[in-house]
Amino acid sequence: NFFFDQLVDMIPTKLYVAGQSGDDYNPKYFKGQSKESKEARRAKIKQAKRAKLDPTLAETTTQVKQRLESNGTNNTAPKHPPLVPRAPGATSTANTAGKASSAAVAQDKQNNKSRIEALREKLHAKLAEKRAQRPSDPSTVSKRAARRAEKKKRQEEAAE
Repeated sequence: NFFFDQLVDMIPTKLYVAGQSGDDYNPKYFKGQSKESKEARRAKIKQAKRAKLDPTLAETTTQVKQRLESNGTNNTAPKHPPLVPRAPGATSTANTAGKASSAAVAQDKQNNKSRIEALREKLHAKLAEKRAQRPSDPSTVSKRAARRAEKKKRQEEAAE
């Protein structure tokens, strides 16, 4: 048992424990979403790097796994349980076990939803502004169309 624990400790935690790798977070898709200043962000990154490289705070893979098990969060389970048809009133054990983590996921979805809603409102406001700038009379011709018609007329006159 000790031998296998030593082998597991040689594997980096982010590769061995599910949910530790950060695969679900890609900063490329969150550009322009930061609310903090550049200095604050740099200081935060610097602190995180120091904490990561501090040998007194280092945890082995087995310690991380034990801590996660003691907290009751089972991150080794698949994120999306298989779809199994059930009776409408039945509850599953996986559903009751993941209620604590589902609250955090719901909070993140709410934040994303509010951000998306804000962007949607901004888009609708821009569309309304552009619609207001359009001429209300459909018989009026835009400047571009008038120039095009004039150019075509000159070309026809030159061809004759």
